[in-house]
Amino acid sequence: MAAPRVRPSPGLRVAAPAIRALVLLVVCAMPAAAQGTFNLLDSRNHPELTWSVYDTEHFRLVYSDGLADVARRAGSIAEQAYAIQKQNLGLTFARRYYIFLSDRDQIPNAATTSFGYAFVYVNPARYLTLFSSARGWLELAIPHELVHALLFENTRGWLNLVVPGAGGRVPREMHEGMAQLYGGEPWGAERGDRYLNLMVRNYRTRPEPLAIDAGRATYAAGFAKIKWLRQTMSDQDLGRIFAPQPRRARFSFDQAFERVSGRDYQDVETEWRRAINVYYNWREGTAERTESLGPTLDAIAADELLVVKRAPRGGGTAFSGMRRRQNPNYALYYQVSGESRVTRLAEKNIRDNFSFDRAGERIAFSRWHYGAHGDLLADIAMVDLRTGVETAVTRNLRALEPVFVGPQELVFVRQDGLISNWYRISLSGGAPAERLTNFSTEWHFADLSASPDGRFVAAAFVSPRDQRQGILIYDLETRTFVEKPQPAICRFPLFAPHGASEILFTSEEHGVRNVYRLDLNSGLKTAVTQQANSVLITDWPDQHTALGIRQVDDQPEAFSIDPYRQSQAFPAALQDYYRTWQAASPATAMVIDGREVAGEFRGRFRSLSTFRPLGLVPNLALIKDRLAVGVQVLAGDMPGKHLAAADVLTDLHGSRPNAGLNYLNRATRFDLGAQVAYRDVTTYYFNGDENLYEGIWSARAGMSFNWDHDRHYGAHRVNVGVGAARSEVLSAPEGLLASTAPARDYRMATVSAGYQYSRVQPYTVFPESGHWLAIDYQHDRSIGSQEFSSQTTSVAAAGLQPVIGRRINLLASVHAAAQSGRVPPQNRLGMAKYSSGNSLLAYSKQVYVRGGQEYLPGDRLVSATIEARIPSDLLELVPFIDVARVFGEGSVAAESERHLAAAGVGVRLPPVVGRAVEVGWSRPLNGPSRGGRFYITVQRVAPY
Repeated sequence: MAAPRVRPSPGLRVAAPAIRALVLLVVCAMPAAAQGTFNLLDSRNHPELTWSVYDTEHFRLVYSDGLADVARRAGSIAEQAYAIQKQNLGLTFARRYYIFLSDRDQIPNAATTSFGYAFVYVNPARYLTLFSSARGWLELAIPHELVHALLFENTRGWLNLVVPGAGGRVPREMHEGMAQLYGGEPWGAERGDRYLNLMVRNYRTRPEPLAIDAGRATYAAGFAKIKWLRQTMSDQDLGRIFAPQPRRARFSFDQAFERVSGRDYQDVETEWRRAINVYYNWREGTAERTESLGPTLDAIAADELLVVKRAPRGGGTAFSGMRRRQNPNYALYYQVSGESRVTRLAEKNIRDNFSFDRAGERIAFSRWHYGAHGDLLADIAMVDLRTGVETAVTRNLRALEPVFVGPQELVFVRQDGLISNWYRISLSGGAPAERLTNFSTEWHFADLSASPDGRFVAAAFVSPRDQRQGILIYDLETRTFVEKPQPAICRFPLFAPHGASEILFTSEEHGVRNVYRLDLNSGLKTAVTQQANSVLITDWPDQHTALGIRQVDDQPEAFSIDPYRQSQAFPAALQDYYRTWQAASPATAMVIDGREVAGEFRGRFRSLSTFRPLGLVPNLALIKDRLAVGVQVLAGDMPGKHLAAADVLTDLHGSRPNAGLNYLNRATRFDLGAQVAYRDVTTYYFNGDENLYEGIWSARAGMSFNWDHDRHYGAHRVNVGVGAARSEVLSAPEGLLASTAPARDYRMATVSAGYQYSRVQPYTVFPESGHWLAIDYQHDRSIGSQEFSSQTTSVAAAGLQPVIGRRINLLASVHAAAQSGRVPPQNRLGMAKYSSGNSLLAYSKQVYVRGGQEYLPGDRLVSATIEARIPSDLLELVPFIDVARVFGEGSVAAESERHLAAAGVGVRLPPVVGRAVEVGWSRPLNGPSRGGRFYITVQRVAPY
């Protein structure tokens, strides 16, 4: 440092807290994310639900209203699956295992935590489109999750007591592969062959972490590897890899594999990689070239395509999917024939089939959204291509798969729990939807289409009761239906445009998607393609043209094909060694029958009965600029309705220990929180070059309320709080600048309120666009005297907008704040502070200029930022300009030192839990020093 008046860069001074926060994030984020399955998977508290208990010998089923019969069935499935898995793997539960069941959200998913419980959604819309199985949803999901649970339970080490989850380091692909094989899932196109083949065709055998299909590819690779291992290892040997070991600190898959098999896992993986490369390249050489099936539709471009259809009368082409993987917005698009411009018609979670009316002027589609009580469900909407106006067709009906059967009539599917039925609705009369079918057992449907005259509707179906799949054809005149069974899952059965006697469809026979044509009169089925990758035909607009999606490389292609072409194959022999892994299976098959296993209903579930410690987490912080060490204790109940954390810190240099206790209650519509703590607080460069140290005792209680305007990605949050604090000044720095009065002890009561609004497009790495607004008010008043009494109001706004062909995101933000009344000098606006109890990776509420020289106190301030965000797959380059200006009382420095400005460039790492570390170089634009400075900071990905 050259001149006495030049302060060290705050960016360097906050490097230690930022690193501390980054370390703690990795340690603490997992238990926070895993705990509270109900709340964190759908972000809703659901106080309107009553939860009950059904017990079997080894399981406790906790179910929401109306699911008693489902709980009984789930208990029987769990007991049958567990008996088979114990026999195959030799792994067991030490105590009764919890399984939570809810039908509030239409999600084809389930989750297992490392804390002794799993969660299953029992309203699995889109199930048929995501799995290559005709098994019932519960029969598929529960055995799968039980394998995850057995691996979690049996790979624990004593380190789990210190760092939650640290003892269960089973590679994710091994976790998923074991769950697929020993959960009884068949090898098929989805979660298997389709994605493993795509990796091999693109010269990879490991999923790319940020690829769109990374999750599905992980399933595929793990499933294939476990099947490969099963060829030379028994079920019991595979189970012994994950068996408990006395005095084990943490589980290592590689070490356990070598101990059981006597081989290095990397050597086995190399053998597997060579074999599947041979197999998939052989298969490619014996099949038609996927690229040669028909011409590409160059105007239709997206990173993921779901459906492609041509408008009747040739007006243009519509498609749904995700245009850019950095912005995973599943939307509906339209491209006018002969034009290059693509219009986004509707957005947000449009993932299913859509339908043109006969005039080609309107499109009906289904969209997932938040309904009553925050339930995630599907409804039908319609957009007019002439005006762009969108109208709702159904509300809170759990409706999907619409298809026009007349100018003003739609047929659609409504899913209620595990049961689906078909309905018809008029678009002109306002009458309620009419139910067409009366299925009372589990059915799943997808990809509805209508015959040219609107009389018949076809759909792909799965009937788990009899393990059937195929095509269902419904006659709207006679109210009857016929089944056309198929040997594998089917997609998009399409009536011929010149009559209702033929259907073109895609089938997953032999684990590969290919196209077939079915003559409904003779029953003759003809192969249209015999390729080895993946094709999906989604429209048959005229007699000689069908439209679909194919994928050979990473980028999917829309293409057209002749539906009457002759397929070709080029058979050749292959050694069994390279393909027998596909048939590998457990010695005892996962067969779940309809019998009822003994169980007992236990009445109301009390969430606090599951409240228990989750673990101890090592903690690092700064106290008076010295490293402090400590521990954080986490506790909570399984539903996440009650969460608590306590921490203790010491710097080992005689300073007073720091401690805090936090509690969050999410059992009501409001989030209720309370905290008490003692913290050492540091204010940078107070009254000169030195830092000010305070000891603050505090208590606070508050509540917040959230609601969504989800069609536009909008979220609102209102919060109110009360608190009290007592400050003890621990140092009295005297510096060269008399920019503020000496620090003062105080006892203060606080009342606060705030509102936040955000509208953010979904993102993979960084948001593509968004708008934010935050308004906060705080009133502080001395306790026991009138010495201090003040009000602080702040308003902040920001906007993020893609520019230059959506390749760069431009952020502009502004923050203004004002104080009135008498304020403790160290609490003036512009003072930069950190606390030993700062929430992890919190974005400072104080003015911060990256790489700036100092923080200036005052009672009015304005700050602004302009930055360009240039994203890549792993990093984001961030050139920026930051400025800040203070006014009013307390700002008694020279006029030239009342503002700060800096320009620089940083690199931002991928975010974790919504926050990202940024490092960079900054150069002041004003002040006595013009030298550049290195800085490190932690910011929210979204500003507020």
